[in-house]
Parts: sequence; structure tokens; C-alpha cells
Amino acid sequence: MSASPSHAMFQAMSRAVCERDFDSFLDLFDEMGVIEYPFPHPAMPSRLEGRTAIRAVLGPMWQQAERSGRLVSGYDKVRLHDCTDPNVLVAEFELYGEVRDTGAPYRLPYLHVVYMQHGKIQLFRDYFNPAAFATLPR
Repeated sequence: MSASPSHAMFQAMSRAVCERDFDSFLDLFDEMGVIEYPFPHPAMPSRLEGRTAIRAVLGPMWQQAERSGRLVSGYDKVRLHDCTDPNVLVAEFELYGEVRDTGAPYRLPYLHVVYMQHGKIQLFRDYFNPAAFATLPR
């Protein structure tokens, strides 16, 4: 039995994040795909429209995460909620890892709602608490 489109998308997204492969992550989006942050950090836009905007904002953030030494180890407490529409992904999880220099562990909770069409992300809603970054070890 093959994975549903939503489960396959979650696997592709998580693989790109764990491998720190921003280009593969970005390729999951439709050219006009949108990311929304319903609870954005004050320094972040609440909406990114199109791959160009997503690259311009998230590219430097991925680079900063790399420089910070925070290594993503994987995903835990994953709950994928099946929807009546197989092109909708609702995923709850904790991203976990450690700080390269100190070995200090970290965990960040997430909730993603993703709408897809023709195997590409049209809309990605990231219900993340930006205040959680303040608790990350350095």
C-alpha cells in the first residue's frame, strides 16, 4: 500500500529539514505557493507569497540555524491526522535535536496545516509559537 499524498508530503518535508536541504524543501512548493504564520515573530512577515519570497525570507533563516550549531535530529510525537481530502495534511509533532558545541538537547512543538495540489504545496500554515525559540539552548 502506498502512502497517501499527505503522508508522502510529510515524509518529504521532514527529510528535507533533517538533511538541511533547503532547495529540496523549497521544491515542494508550487511556484505561487504561500506560507502563513498565524502567530508570527514580530520580526517576521505573517505571509510569504511565492517561491521567490519564501526563498528570500527562509533561506537566511536556514543559514542562521546552521551557523547557530543547532542540529536537527528528527521528529517525535508525530501525529498525522487523516482528512477527507487526501491533499490536506494536518501534522502535529516535536522537532528535536541538539546544539553541536555543547550537546544540549532541544525540542520544539509544531502544528502544520498544508494544502496541496498536483503534488505541490499551495498553502502551508505554520502554527508555531515564536516565543519557543527563546527557550532554545545555545
